[in-house]
Amino acid sequence: MKGEVPIKMGITLADVFDLINEIRHHPESLFQMIRANVQEAVGQYLSALRMRN
Repeated sequence: MKGEVPIKMGITLADVFDLINEIRHHPESLFQMIRANVQEAVGQYLSALRMRN
């Protein structure tokens, strides 16, 4: 979108391994992460729509 500033994010290899191990031991946590991400994205989208109107 116009006027947005890109954000550079980083992750370490240790973080990746921790995430993979968490998913292997507790696969339900992956769905919780996805659900939280979707809720956040929808909230941002709806907020952006409200600001346009």
